[in-house]
Amino acid sequence: MKNPSSQLAVGTSPSRDSPKAVLPSYRAYDPLPVGCATVDADGRIKDINRRGAEMLGWTARWLVGRSLGKWVLSDDAPLFEAHLRAAALSRQGVSERLRVKNRHGRIRDMRWESVAARGAGEGAGQVVTVMIDMSEDRKQERLARFERAKLLQAGRVNMLGEIAAGLAHDLSQPLGAILLNSTVGLELQVRVGAAAAQRH
Repeated sequence: MKNPSSQLAVGTSPSRDSPKAVLPSYRAYDPLPVGCATVDADGRIKDINRRGAEMLGWTARWLVGRSLGKWVLSDDAPLFEAHLRAAALSRQGVSERLRVKNRHGRIRDMRWESVAARGAGEGAGQVVTVMIDMSEDRKQERLARFERAKLLQAGRVNMLGEIAAGLAHDLSQPLGAILLNSTVGLELQVRVGAAAAQRH
């Protein structure tokens, strides 16, 4: 016979009275670099790890019982509600990009991976969400685009410099010859004029 605890979702543990799965406690997930939260059908936070709380700018204890949708930008609120509904019905999970404004006013671009909480009783109708901060990725993309634009501009300036140097060389050769010949011509004309003046 299988051990009942082997059938539990990751991060869950059996209760004392029953081998049924219960919702995870995110204290074990505090070291993770992503936010993890459990929300009920209304979007109220049931549990959240330290990183998730930091993303929102509060402590985990303060956030429990409050609506997670409060921090989602109003433009993304319909997406958030649809995401929760889809996640509650999904066995494989859903993904959505949502923007969140934390307590300090910083807007974070996040990818939310959510799935219905497994287990009966207390976990019914709840959703487990992993929040991945994409803001740094976006920042890196913007920085890469900026650096690429700088390189393209430097390439254009370099190309213009080469064209200018080529034009200067192509013009200086004939102009130098004309200047040299005109100087020699003037000297010759002065000598011829002086010789003709002496003869007369």
